[in-house]
Amino acid sequence: MGKLPIEIQTNVDGQLVRGRIVNLCQRSIAVEILTPFEGICQGCSFPAFAMPAVVAGGHAYGDHSGLTRAGRESAEDLLETLHRSCLFFEKNQKRLRGDFYLIRQHEELAARFDGPAFHAIRARLRARMKSGELTGPEYQRVLAPLAQKYRAFKSLRQRVESRLEEVILSKYGMLIPSETLEQLIQKFLV
Repeated sequence: MGKLPIEIQTNVDGQLVRGRIVNLCQRSIAVEILTPFEGICQGCSFPAFAMPAVVAGGHAYGDHSGLTRAGRESAEDLLETLHRSCLFFEKNQKRLRGDFYLIRQHEELAARFDGPAFHAIRARLRARMKSGELTGPEYQRVLAPLAQKYRAFKSLRQRVESRLEEVILSKYGMLIPSETLEQLIQKFLV
């Protein structure tokens, strides 16, 4: 494969969009947008089981000599998708931020349990078990529901992103891959 990153550019609705390929192999490719936005990446890949057909059909992203024609076309498509996603977030930033915070507030109320609180309670329960106030099975009976609440809190970020993804699709008709959505949230909403 060629040396990375490989600079690419495409024209989207009359605007020059620049980016670079940051990952390239036969079955996967990832692109980062540089201008007019920067720092957002998106990739795609073929499943391993499909590789014989991909290679035979000339659709691999890269080969021993570097970027293939199919790879360049895919990179330009990814770059255009990134540009359109960033543009969408920039134009709808205020409304999306409102949606994001409403979803987050709802999910936080549902979880209402964070890591430090869980660890403090667990430490107190361990101390009570060591002092003989609680037996091992009693400790487990009390800790199990608390651990479940803690796991629910830890998955809060994924739930918020998933709900925002649903809102964007239903309200705005735009589908944004999860890994790109996470980056767009950090850049435009947080």
